[in-house]
Amino acid sequence: MTENTRKKFVKWFWIIISCPVILLAVMLLAVWLFADIPSFEELESPESKLATEVIADDGQVLTTFHIENRSYVAYKDLSPYLVQAAVATEDVRFYQHSGIDFQSLGRVAVKTLLLSDSSQAAAPSLSSLRRHCIRARTFPAASPDSRRSRWCG
Repeated sequence: MTENTRKKFVKWFWIIISCPVILLAVMLLAVWLFADIPSFEELESPESKLATEVIADDGQVLTTFHIENRSYVAYKDLSPYLVQAAVATEDVRFYQHSGIDFQSLGRVAVKTLLLSDSSQAAAPSLSSLRRHCIRARTFPAASPDSRRSRWCG
């Protein structure tokens, strides 16, 4: 190998190695600067929109104050059809992965990048949230007057 060929090889080697690292660093910096990402504390203890209850001395609820009238419901009190419906909105492999379905992510990457099909979506964070709620077996009940329902408080 000549000196000129060796220099080109070393140059392209470092370009191929450093470009993904630099690109990743730039993307992480952009996310850190511009994305409104919640802190770990906010994720671990999300804001609860439960109704405030005024309770009498004898333990009877006198009234409630709320914007969205929610209360916690035990898993055993939920209809099994509700749980099946939540799982059905996911995928066939819902119970076979831990929240990130690499097979689906690969499908999304191929269809989006190679076939320019933007109809595919991958929402591992939403999937993980639903999975956490189903495994934790605790759901807040949405009131009939609330316009949107949330999975975990």
